[in-house]
Amino acid sequence: MAKNKIFTLFNPKFLPMDYGRAHYFLFRLFKVRSVGLDGKKYKRGFKGGALIAANHTGFSDAVMLGSCFWYRRVFFLASEEVMSKPVRAFFLKLMGCIKIDRGISDIDAVRKSVSVIKDGHTLAIFPQGRIEKEDGVSDIKSGAVLIALQSGAPIIPVYSRPPLKKSKKRVYVIGNPFYANEYCKKKFPSVSDINNISEQLLEKINECRAVYEKITQGE
Repeated sequence: MAKNKIFTLFNPKFLPMDYGRAHYFLFRLFKVRSVGLDGKKYKRGFKGGALIAANHTGFSDAVMLGSCFWYRRVFFLASEEVMSKPVRAFFLKLMGCIKIDRGISDIDAVRKSVSVIKDGHTLAIFPQGRIEKEDGVSDIKSGAVLIALQSGAPIIPVYSRPPLKKSKKRVYVIGNPFYANEYCKKKFPSVSDINNISEQLLEKINECRAVYEKITQGE
């Protein structure tokens, strides 16, 4: 079926998202460079649903991150603040954004996110839950882990920062996928289980960060 293809096929339902993907491709050519943990060009394709978890440095992150995976339709979790204006919210929903209220346990957003992934799509989330200007990643919210556990999909850790020189491409380090279910087999995970998996995700994002710093040293 089309949803299991690496390159998603045309579907009128996703026309606004595919329009955005055309722009992602241009960013991919001129603004973004994605590499794996070995520092070489990222070539790993993936089939079916997946959850991308990346650090958050600014409002342009969604476009830049989406361009790394331009060959897939990428849905995003967006904060209530970003989706607060009706007109903007309308267009963001067409582009595949799912509103989440980070101030509460937003079960509806989690449910929609799990559904998107189980339908074979890619969902991107910024698990810090906020824009973080500092270089490091200090903590991870539980939402990404809950979605990963309920969907059974792999988590793909990612790290990036805007380049100091605007003429440079922005480097994205994409880590190896891992499964939250490997760390917890329970049907109803405890808070301790979720915190443990969050720590694993944090560690893997910081592993990407270490590669990023090595690659961009001296730039």
